[in-house]
Amino acid sequence: MPKVDISEPLPGSEPGCKTLHDVSVDGAYAGKLDVCLLRKEDVKLFKGLTRGKLKRKLEVGKPFSVRLILEPERGLPLSRLGKDGVLAIVDAVMSKLEGMDESELYVLELLPDGRKQLLGKGHELRV
Repeated sequence: MPKVDISEPLPGSEPGCKTLHDVSVDGAYAGKLDVCLLRKEDVKLFKGLTRGKLKRKLEVGKPFSVRLILEPERGLPLSRLGKDGVLAIVDAVMSKLEGMDESELYVLELLPDGRKQLLGKGHELRV
């Protein structure tokens, strides 16, 4: 099992709103993690729009939308990382962000032309 490291919040993070992290596997850069956190006004808005029909509990400061962006041009290529490596990163993210719903984790690959390609959500990957 590869060793996955997720950095502490990087410059550019907004405490209580959004955090940015670098992700490395076995000491080599693999990509970045973009974590959006629920704010008080977000919780109020979602509860109003869904009229209490949400299946999950919304709490201020909890992760809501998380993007794992793999950067093969700058770090480890997907061919070397493989599905097991990506799943190890997903597991590390899930354990670091306790209470996060797996369906909120989007796994993306940054393509050479700058576009992002969706590889899956949580453990449901197309790698």
